Amino acid sequence: MHVFVEWHKSQVTDSPQVKRCIEIAQLCVNADEHKRPTIDEIIAMLNEIHMSRSNSVPSLEKMEGQKTQPQHVAPIERSSVEHMPGTKAGPEWNRESARASSSQPPPVRANKEAQDATTTQKSWFQRDESGPSHQSFAPRQTERVVAKETAPNCFGEVVDDYKLNELVRYAGKAKTQEDRARQAWCAVNEDDKKGKALRYVDVLKALYGNGQSTLCLVYNATGDTLYHVAHHDWYGYINDSKEGYPAEIGNSQWGVFHHVHRQGEPSGSMGAVVYRGKKKDGQDQDYLLAWSTPWGIWYRNKAYCEIGGVDYFKRRWDEIYVKLENADYSSRTKSGGCEIEALIDKGDSPKFTATLKTEHGP
Repeated sequence: MHVFVEWHKSQVTDSPQVKRCIEIAQLCVNADEHKRPTIDEIIAMLNEIHMSRSNSVPSLEKMEGQKTQPQHVAPIERSSVEHMPGTKAGPEWNRESARASSSQPPPVRANKEAQDATTTQKSWFQRDESGPSHQSFAPRQTERVVAKETAPNCFGEVVDDYKLNELVRYAGKAKTQEDRARQAWCAVNEDDKKGKALRYVDVLKALYGNGQSTLCLVYNATGDTLYHVAHHDWYGYINDSKEGYPAEIGNSQWGVFHHVHRQGEPSGSMGAVVYRGKKKDGQDQDYLLAWSTPWGIWYRNKAYCEIGGVDYFKRRWDEIYVKLENADYSSRTKSGGCEIEALIDKGDSPKFTATLKTEHGP
């Protein structure tokens, strides 16, 4: 019996470092792979254990009643980890993990680490941010996606390289703008995002009331983010003064806004907006979207679109006005490997729908 008790004691450890290692191992085999730590986070946790053990060795010796050993010899802690075949424990294991972490390449993320756009991932451990060598492993790309998803006038999950890594076709391969554009075009109606965009702009219309207005929807399938750079009002103004035009429309997102006529004036809704994105070769270019919902039943609605270089439309509003006046219910243009199609319905509060996409193969 005495022998069993002594053996059992040798298998039990009070070492917080060893317990932490066991916790890390349990995290690595979590049934939900989304909750498993990345390689970089595991290394960071092991480094914390190493630092913690270095600072606590004297107190541990005292607690365990061990004799103080020379400074260059670290005490050996016993745990069940020591008896696992092929597993190193104690200071030897800590030194090897420290050497491994010092030569680690840049962070590598698992394919499944792209986050759902409506959630924020919690860290598995508390990071010590006070040290000079601290690195943040927060998924910056994911946080950017979340920020765009929560914009009230943008709808849909952004399709970026992190999202493509979830798909078998692209996982582990180099990603291109064309790849992102292809997937965005395939997901144009995914998760009812267009329906959500329509309902949002319908609410803006209901709050505004009667009168000429244009309910505008813009879909981005260019493979890159679109940035609002300019707009022009010939008649009317943007209704939602708080949100205005979407500042950014992520790839695979619908951006919406409501342009209205000035109440009390016999005029309609006539305006244009310019977004900046990427050509197929990666260079910047500007996309013009223009609409006209005139006052009076004897006029028809019009849609117009055009692609130009950076700031191309800045001083061409008079020219664009003439082109819009001569336009029809639909307009289409191509340039730089990108294409725009703009459509407007009939009626005094029509929907203006524009889709921007980069040309891609099947």
